Amino acid sequence: MVERQNHFSNFKILSYIFAVISAFLFLEVSVRYYYSSADLLYLPYYGLSSEQHHFLIWKSRPENNKYSTITSPYSFDIHDEKLGWKVKPNARVKHIKPGLWDVSISTNKHGLRGKNTDDLLNLNNRLKIGFIGASQTFGESVNDNEVYVSLLDKKLDDAQVLNFGVRGYGTDQMLLYYENEIKDYALDVIVLAFAFHHIPRNTSSFTFYAKPYFVKDETGLSLAGSPIPNQYDLFDHNAGVDRISFMNKSVVMRILLRYFRNYQEKSIFTVNSKVWELTKLVIKNFAESARQNNTHFVLLNIEHNYSQLEQDFENLGKELGIYTINLGPKIRESLSAGEEIQIQKDNHWSALGHEKIADAIYTELCNIKHVVKCS
Repeated sequence: MVERQNHFSNFKILSYIFAVISAFLFLEVSVRYYYSSADLLYLPYYGLSSEQHHFLIWKSRPENNKYSTITSPYSFDIHDEKLGWKVKPNARVKHIKPGLWDVSISTNKHGLRGKNTDDLLNLNNRLKIGFIGASQTFGESVNDNEVYVSLLDKKLDDAQVLNFGVRGYGTDQMLLYYENEIKDYALDVIVLAFAFHHIPRNTSSFTFYAKPYFVKDETGLSLAGSPIPNQYDLFDHNAGVDRISFMNKSVVMRILLRYFRNYQEKSIFTVNSKVWELTKLVIKNFAESARQNNTHFVLLNIEHNYSQLEQDFENLGKELGIYTINLGPKIRESLSAGEEIQIQKDNHWSALGHEKIADAIYTELCNIKHVVKCS
């Protein structure tokens, strides 16, 4: 009798195991049906850091894209050994993301967005205001005359507003760009268009392409990852991944890893996170560098997510004695009202979004009466 019970118990265990394995295999086959080979490449791998995974994506592009500067190669990007990549001068390109946008992008001889060809180093009797940021500031999703920086240039009659935005930059690259090039423009005002989603970029050595980054030490910040190898040298480097292991062969397991890493990343967006502390130190150095160049530094938040950091953002401005503009509440208000300020299925702003942002920044800049004159 006992022996029969043991046999029955073993049979139940085997049945459970078989059911679990069958369910897993069914789920695996179903998921594979919906994922293209390109989609699979963007799922993380066990044993690879996010930087290594970005590198692997970069190396796995089609043959005709292998030597472009960034993960999703755009014709207005060029390699730069100090910054990783920057904007190509005198570009005239169509920038298309199917189903999202179809826009024209122009850059001037200095590599700044727009067709303005004035000698920017010798402008007299006009206030010079520079905006530095990433894709929202560059205006990746809209035409030249629709970018919020361009709209501000038209609104501020007594000033020239210059766009130093570069797609994909972290705050670290923005600081290096300022110190290596932008400070030579002798700006009266530099506005750092900051978004909280830039924070993870500031500890990464490879995002859209290889990039420099800062590490915190006893003396403050030290630069690492520089100079940046060109795309030909970088392409010869190895990014190993054990594609044979079960964990990386299974799409389901890699999807689970993605959810786990997304959960882990949320800890970055807290007041006491080491990455946020490093980012604040980069901003502090930026403000000090601008002060040494007799340039007013304005810290601008252009993101509505991670509202839990906004008070600390404003506290940072008070600590540094700088003017801060927090557009987070304004953006949330517009979204709650159903205004289509963002492109559907994308976090970039629409033309309406850029217009709203320009209006909000104009109002805030005009409040700095000792710096900016408004009509």
